Amino acid sequence: MEINKFVRIVFLCLSIIVGWSQSAFCADNETNKPAIQCDGYIVESPRICDIDSTIKLLRESNMSFARFSDGEFRGILEKYEPFQKPSKALSLRLKEILSSKNPNVMIGIPSPLFSLEGYKEDEVEFWTEYKPIFMPLLEKLNADQVYFPSEISALSERIKSQEGMEAFFSKIRTIWQDKDVHLIRGKGIFDGFKYDIFDNAKSVTYQIAPNRDAFERYDVILAEALRAGKGKLIIIVLGPTATVLAYDLGVKGYKALDMGHIAKAYDRYKRGWKDPRFWMPD
Repeated sequence: MEINKFVRIVFLCLSIIVGWSQSAFCADNETNKPAIQCDGYIVESPRICDIDSTIKLLRESNMSFARFSDGEFRGILEKYEPFQKPSKALSLRLKEILSSKNPNVMIGIPSPLFSLEGYKEDEVEFWTEYKPIFMPLLEKLNADQVYFPSEISALSERIKSQEGMEAFFSKIRTIWQDKDVHLIRGKGIFDGFKYDIFDNAKSVTYQIAPNRDAFERYDVILAEALRAGKGKLIIIVLGPTATVLAYDLGVKGYKALDMGHIAKAYDRYKRGWKDPRFWMPD
């Protein structure tokens, strides 16, 4: 009992220290907005770090990054999601992670739930439609915690200028510049890509997983990821399963980043493509 008590105390102290360091890192750039109200729910807007500071923290810290966007929120609600069929087990894990305060994991949430300023018309329509559905889930957020913008993985779809997209991709590629990367991705999802966003890494090893319903094979995927070793930067492109995997790896001391649509976004940007089917499964 005494050992368990000591471990809890140490973990609490680390949570406070790391939480403070994240807050201090983003203090000058946080997105602080008043409470939002929707269909009877009133939720205090959380502190969300800005894009540039988030990229710097992903590059320079040893923390993992677990993202929540519309797909993960649908997973919590056990609703249909193109990458993953509903699952009670997945829902429970996502709920746990959304309300977590683990010092080794940065939690990403979608900024447009709190402000649609500067977003394109189709994005405004999308988040306006889904805000009433996702709003109850926001009550799980911690008021004293700093969160990070989950849209970082596909921000280029919302940047209006070519110069802005070039600047964004130049910055985000510094996260894995000259690093040994272990890339976990769904089978076939990179097929047909002409441009590789990870071509500036020192090395890349690949772990292939199912491109749909990957959570049904979660234990196997996790076991293989653990064999990659803590010396590699683990990048995950695997739908809602990536959120859970990045979190679990982060808790175990690995650096794992859920990067969502980033590889597809880069390839499309380099090709100059615009397609409304971007968000459909690969």
